[in-house]
Amino acid sequence: MLSERIPALALQDAHRLGRRLDTVRRTRDPVARAKAAAGIAAAVETAEQRMAARVAAVPTVRYPDALPVSARRDDIAAAIRDHQVVIVAGETGSGKTTQIPKICLELGRGVRGLIGHTQPRSSRRARWRRASPRSWAPTWATRWAGRCGSPTTSARTPSSSS
Repeated sequence: MLSERIPALALQDAHRLGRRLDTVRRTRDPVARAKAAAGIAAAVETAEQRMAARVAAVPTVRYPDALPVSARRDDIAAAIRDHQVVIVAGETGSGKTTQIPKICLELGRGVRGLIGHTQPRSSRRARWRRASPRSWAPTWATRWAGRCGSPTTSARTPSSSS
């Protein structure tokens, strides 16, 4: 039965094919229902082959002993397993970016779906402003002059008129 095979597929395929199967169940025309079911069966077969390829492609995970995140991988794995959102903070170079996806792979994540891994990043403009806080205003004025008119003062630079 097709509905029993869908939960073992990748999350994206399972959602898409589950919705298609729901649509087929509501179809009253037996000929159209049979034709749609055959198409879904072929799509499930293809999705099962993709899933088998993903399972076979999971690499062997190795952790460098020198990284602090590797030393705490059991604690991190327990947190990831038990909580929906986990924030890991540590020094630069501690292995957060490289080792946490490996921990997720060992937990079985990333096979049926994707491993979501984010890092806070400042925009290039914000970093530039911090580096030279007084010099960004003329650039802003030049960049927006064509859209907003030609500003004579800026919020960051003191006005010459008091």
